[in-house]
Order: sequence, then structure tokens, then C-alpha cells
Amino acid sequence: MRTLVAVVGALSLGLWGCGGDRVGTTSDAGPGTDSGGGPSDGGGVPDGGGVPDGGGTDAGPPPVCEPPVLPSLATEDIAPGHTFAAPVFVTQAPGATDTLWVVEQAGRIVLVEDGAVLETPFLDIRSRVDFGGERGLLGLAFHPDYESNGRFFVYYTPSAEHHNVVAEYHRSAEPLVADGTEVQRLVDIADPENNHNGGMLAFGPDGYLYTGHGDGGGGGDDHGDHGNGLDLGTELGKILRLDVDRDGPVGAGFAAPDNPFEGGGGLPQIWAYGLRNPWRFSFDRLTGDLYIGDVGQNQWEEIDIQPAGSAGGECYGWRAYEGLEVFRAEDVDRVPEHTEPVLVVGHESDTELLRGACSITGGYVYRGAAIPELGGVYLFGDYCSGDVGAFRWCEGEVMGAQRVADLRNVHPGLASFGEDNAGELYLVYPGGGQVVKIVPGP
Repeated sequence: MRTLVAVVGALSLGLWGCGGDRVGTTSDAGPGTDSGGGPSDGGGVPDGGGVPDGGGTDAGPPPVCEPPVLPSLATEDIAPGHTFAAPVFVTQAPGATDTLWVVEQAGRIVLVEDGAVLETPFLDIRSRVDFGGERGLLGLAFHPDYESNGRFFVYYTPSAEHHNVVAEYHRSAEPLVADGTEVQRLVDIADPENNHNGGMLAFGPDGYLYTGHGDGGGGGDDHGDHGNGLDLGTELGKILRLDVDRDGPVGAGFAAPDNPFEGGGGLPQIWAYGLRNPWRFSFDRLTGDLYIGDVGQNQWEEIDIQPAGSAGGECYGWRAYEGLEVFRAEDVDRVPEHTEPVLVVGHESDTELLRGACSITGGYVYRGAAIPELGGVYLFGDYCSGDVGAFRWCEGEVMGAQRVADLRNVHPGLASFGEDNAGELYLVYPGGGQVVKIVPGP
């Protein structure tokens, strides 16, 4: 059933809330939330152009550089009448057409087929998952060759451990049911706090797995001498780039070749650093550009972009900077050439792009066919605000940043976007247990 998007009333902060790690006068919030680089050969798009192997359609050449004029939009529930249990992500396995995989925070992955939720979950690891606040089953990514090898990867916080884990699982003999045996752990990071756990997993156009990790939690990245975000000796506050087809011990053993710190100066698995909590990031399936939504502290939310073809190693400034502003003056000398965000959104304003923002939710560049006028437009949002924003990134410039009125406050607590194999996009609301698809408006 298609429903036009209406404005809802005051938000219930629900799952993560807008407080919880106050240090001094600072505050924090959001999902995972307190909330790419290009291929190893230097390019950003797979040979022959189009999209990476593993799904999707070729959206054609990049659009002309001009601000977007947004079409009328609406949403459809992917499973009318069903309430998911704290959904935090939705995606689609390579080769699938009518089935969606919905990640529930407590530790299940359930399947939606032709608008109905299948009785048997794809994966149920609730007994292994520590669920609550920003902890739980947080991310899912399928190997590019999943159709033939059945390999997939999940990001979760295990019970009885204060860790962040990226683990491999396999599909069972039943095509829509996973084997519940954990095959191996690629990442296993001790975490000092309950929040800022990151949780995003995505394969880049180079075929490597990128994993996002928060700074360890608390407030102000008050860890060590200069915080975890700027410490190249820890995976916290980083995006890692892993070769899942390489044998090795947990952690550095899976570092992708040609990572920026492969020869020293930092952990070899690190791809980018100086991040506070990169809860959700994505690759533009046409260009290979990496878009990162990094959750702010008490003033600024930010979007960072790493252009395809980057050799990695970018520092995004945290904790010396929050957004474009100095956060810790004593750390500024450590990041004299850091990469600034392409867009920042302030908190506590009804005139901002995302009104009352406090926990940014990174999204996707639309490359689907159902809404051609939306082609090349990046959509993103905010957990506390519920608003959705949009812009086009072209020739190093943000163009036409605007609030998407038709997607305003569909439900409280926008935690994630999702993308299917056709390039169509989804919105995920854990508080209300809803997952909706963005569709053309009337």
C-alpha cells in the first residue's frame, strides 16, 4: 500500500535518545548512532563502467553538474501490517530480486518476500548478541560472489564481552536460511564504553570489505593522550579496509593490500581515521565515491566524501575538530592537513537542513530507475530530527542542499537508509519497527 508522507508530531527518542554520554557541558546522541576509496588499481568504477559486480543496474553517465530539482516522493511499507523488532538496516543479497534482508538489533535477520515476512529468519544469533542502547546486531554485508560462495558478514556486539565484532557466516543448504555457525572473526575490538560502536559494513567497488568503528564512546573521545580517533594504533574511530579472501589472524591479518599504513605508521587495516562514529556510510555504485555520515558531539553533524581513486589515509579531524569548528585546541597541531567535511548541520535549529539534528544518518546516492529525476542525488537524514536531506556532489562541490519535504518525519527515529540491487532506496525506523521504500509521488 502506498501512502503519502505526512509530518508527524514530537519525536520519541526511543532506541538511542539524545543524551547519555554527557561529559562536562557536552552532550551526545544517536544510533550507533549516538548516532572508499576506489579499487586497488586506483580507479573508482569497475572495468566497463556501470555498477560493481553483484547487482544493480547501470545508471548511465554521471549527471550534469547542476543543483537537483526534486520530484514528488512517497513511501511504501515493505511489509504492510508488520512491525519489525527494532530494525536497524535493510539490504539485498546479490542476485535477489523480490527478497529483502532486514537486520533486527536484538540479533535476527528476517526476510521479506513480496510484501510478507517469512516465518523462518535468515539468521538468529540473539543468544550471542548484547542488545540494548547502541549495542546489538548492527550491520550486514554480502560477499560480491555470494550467489556462488554463500559468504556474508555481520557486525555485532557480543554478550558477555565488551567488544565490537565483524564475523563471517555462510548460507546453509536452504537458500534463504543461514548456517548459524560463526566461521571466523575478522575484527574483534575491545571497547571501553557502551556507545559509539559504529556498525556499518559495505563492500567497495574494489571487492574489499569496509568496516566502520566509533571512537570507543563516552563523550569527547576522552581516551589516551589524544583520543582514539587520532590514534593510529587502534581500530577505534576508523574505517578499516579488509581482504576477506585472505587468510590471517583476527584484525591486521585481513588488511587489504595497498592500505595506506601497510608499510608502517599505523595499523595496516586502517583505511581512514579521525572519525567519531561513522554509523552509516556508502559507496556511489556508479562513481565509486565514498559518502560517510559521521555523528557529531554537541554542535555539528557532518558528511564526509572520499572520492573514488583515493589511496586512503584521510584524517577527518576528530577530536581536534567537530565539523568545521575546533573541538580540542591542543590537538589541532596533530591534524594540520585534515580532510574537512563537505557538509555540516548544526544542532537545535528549526532553520537547519535537518531541524533539531543531533545524530546524522548517512544514506545513499540514488541510482535506481523508478525515479529518474532523483538520479545522482545523495539522500541522508538524522535520527533525532527525522528529516531527510538531499544534495548532488559534482566536481568537488555540494550542489542544491535541501530538505526533502516529502520524506519528513515518516516515523520517529530515522536510523538507516537501505539500497536494493536495482538502486532503489529505503528508510529504517527502529522505534516504530517500520521499514519503508521511497517511491514516486502522485
